[in-house]
Formats: sequence, C-alpha cells, structure tokens
Amino acid sequence: MNLIHFSVAIIIFLLLMTLIFKEYLNFISVHEDVEESMDAKVKSFLVAGKLLSTGFPENWQKSGLQQLGLLDYAYKKPVLLTEANGTDRGYILLNITGFVFDNNCSLVALNSSVRVYENEVELPFNLYNQTFCEGSYLKNATIILNVSFSANQSRMFFIYFSNDSSVLPSNYSLPFSTASNFSLEVYPTERMIWLSVEKMKALRQLNYSDAVAALLTGNEIYLEVTE
Repeated sequence: MNLIHFSVAIIIFLLLMTLIFKEYLNFISVHEDVEESMDAKVKSFLVAGKLLSTGFPENWQKSGLQQLGLLDYAYKKPVLLTEANGTDRGYILLNITGFVFDNNCSLVALNSSVRVYENEVELPFNLYNQTFCEGSYLKNATIILNVSFSANQSRMFFIYFSNDSSVLPSNYSLPFSTASNFSLEVYPTERMIWLSVEKMKALRQLNYSDAVAALLTGNEIYLEVTE
C-alpha cells in the first residue's frame, strides 16, 4: 500500500470512528440528562472536526501547537508526454526540464517528498539541476523518467510533492539523459488534503496535557435546550 492509499484509509477510519462516537452519544442522550448529553455530543463533533483539519497553525508540528489537527496539504501536477516522431521507442530516458514545483517559494515542496505516478503505480525517477527556495525546499528541477513509448502514444504522469519531512527520499538511480521528438504539456498544480505522517509522529511527542488542551473545548460551549 502506498502513502496515498494509506492516508485515504486512515481518513476513512477516522470518519467511521466519528460515526460510531455519534451513535454512542445518541444512546447516552436517551438515558441521561438531555442538556448534558447534547453538550457532550457537540464537543465530540468539535474534537473530530479538529482532528480532521490541518490544525493551527497549519505547520504546528514545526512552529508550536495551538490547535491540534492531523491533516495537511499535498500537491500533484499532471504532465502529459506524447511521442511525436511516429516511431516505437521502447524504454527510454525522458528529460522533463525546468519542472516548476514552487515558483512563489511557499515552501511546499521538499525534494525528499517528490514521487512520480502513473495509474497509481509509482515510477522510477531522479531529480537533477535542482533549484531551492531555501534548505531542501524545491523551486524547480529536471526530472528524469525511464518509461516506454510506442509511436504517437500519449501518457499522463502525476508528480506528487509536499512539505512533509517524514516522507523518506526515494532511492532510484537514473543517469541524466535527454530525448528528442516528445511533446510536453504541464497542467496546473492541484492541492489535495491528506493525513500527515509528520503530524502523527509529532502527536506522539506531545504530553497529555498539551494534547487535551488542544482538543477539548472546556467550558467554552454553552447550549440552551428548549422544548
């Protein structure tokens, strides 16, 4: 199971747990004081909502926690490559020159997080001529792929990246190369939300009181129940 599938599975799991929590609280509301049970129900949904958010600040695992959240943003950029020479190429090293990860240097693309997929299959690649915004945060780079093409074939690839420092770098090794007679179309970057491994690891480092303070609402919720 790749990281994307793992993240989706965890999010679905959290949603299911929220539904189970809801049913439990529905049971409580039948047997306990209505106002108290409604107060608990509202707080439970607030807790679930916080966990299924990015938290505050969004990079709390790096800059300090105020509100706990386990989700974060990842990015993908579709790339359409087409064989333009009318000949079967077999496997060939392709060069995507000057691929832009983060033109505004918003620090969203750690070079260790980059992955290339086609139809949910991870492909070997290497980064060359990397230009950085700061540290290991990419601005642009040349991407080398080892893929096969038949005559006039078009293939869509997806370049994924994020600022999650817990994602280990890939260990592929492809030599630098160039190939001619290919057309390239790069589509706009798409932002996705996914479960942050880095935030899950940071959660393990929090002490109990900090975690509770970042989740529980205390006495800030007031409900008036009328019939």
